[in-house]
Amino acid sequence: MQESVSQAYSTVVDFLRTARGTKGITQIQWDEFHKKVLTLGLTPNMSTAIDLWTLENLERHRPELVRLRVLHALEGRFVSTQAHGRLLEAQNMGMLSPAQIEQVLDDLASRELQPIGADHIQKLIVKTWSRNIAGIRARKAN
Repeated sequence: MQESVSQAYSTVVDFLRTARGTKGITQIQWDEFHKKVLTLGLTPNMSTAIDLWTLENLERHRPELVRLRVLHALEGRFVSTQAHGRLLEAQNMGMLSPAQIEQVLDDLASRELQPIGADHIQKLIVKTWSRNIAGIRARKAN
């Protein structure tokens, strides 16, 4: 299931890049995105939650207003440039909130300053984002 969520994350990021690059989406683009999400092997509830989350992101998130998180000197010693780039992309696309970015960095700092690569940070981003999706599912149920 974690692999499916990771693929969903990548699918959503790609879709958001396209939507933001063209300043909107067509019904055909949305239908293609929806079909792709359905092929990822997620539960129907999870697929619906991803659709809802993506719509909410498109309506509310404004990348031009995002203040990107610069690493502090100590963080720069254990977070690789590639890993930091993934964090910035997640923040810019609205996948994680600024508070969630801080939490991820705090969790990493507690690892005794071990080097953090892009793959590890990607797993943390996907894990955090999947909790955001779970929140959408919970709100929908209520």
